[in-house]
Amino acid sequence: MNQVDSSFVGKDGVKIYAKKDIITNPKANVVIVHGICEHLDRYDYLTEKLNNAGYNVYRYDARGHGRSEGVKGDLSDYQDYLIDLDTYINLVKEEHPNLKLILLGHSMGGLVATSYASTFNDKIDYLALSGAANVTPKQARALKFLPMFLIKKIKYKNNLGDGVCSDKEVVEKYNNDPLVLKEATMGLMKNVFIGGCGLVKDNIKRINVPTIVMHGKGDGIVEASTAEWTYNNLEVEDKELKIYDGLYHEIFNEIQKDVVIEDLINWLNKRVEG
Repeated sequence: MNQVDSSFVGKDGVKIYAKKDIITNPKANVVIVHGICEHLDRYDYLTEKLNNAGYNVYRYDARGHGRSEGVKGDLSDYQDYLIDLDTYINLVKEEHPNLKLILLGHSMGGLVATSYASTFNDKIDYLALSGAANVTPKQARALKFLPMFLIKKIKYKNNLGDGVCSDKEVVEKYNNDPLVLKEATMGLMKNVFIGGCGLVKDNIKRINVPTIVMHGKGDGIVEASTAEWTYNNLEVEDKELKIYDGLYHEIFNEIQKDVVIEDLINWLNKRVEG
């Protein structure tokens, strides 16, 4: 396999850091969208497994995250995330015009992937969601009633650490990772969890590609009921829901991660190879 660091220019000239892991004779391309406050390197293990199963993997740091430009932990418009993703997907499709494309999103990245699939529904072939934050969480609902100009620069401390995984080693690495954001603005929170979730609510029925919805039953960051809502509101015929007992938010980093990843790969293989 061949790993290449790269970048592309997102909306408003923001430089977005990206990485691609390319193999010989791939079955398809997977584009990964990471969650809030994290970065693409946290998907190294999943990338390795996908490569070994025959898939190219493309991933990038969202604007304001990781090694990408943009105000750290901030977002001025939710559409910026969708435009950046569309720009990247277009680049991937230019490199491999004959390969099918799987969009895989985790947490906030799952929300971005879901809203992308519902509004750019001719660009991807399959959708895979992990802990997708598609419903406004209870703690963010009040943001709907607070004017953006009053709250946009107020900082929100990242206290997700203990909830990301039941594996204490993963939690420790998360908390000590210099590329994991330690805070984010309330502007980002409102744009994502009010604007983004509202977009999904209004458009989810437009998704027209096979979709797998995966979630940890013990997820205390995004409730498993969100996965059930997503599955129940999808009108595409080919859809599957997998909720894992005992697993927390980051199912691809859990102690039982190999089982979860195998389920994902088996689901993809049946469709890509079939």
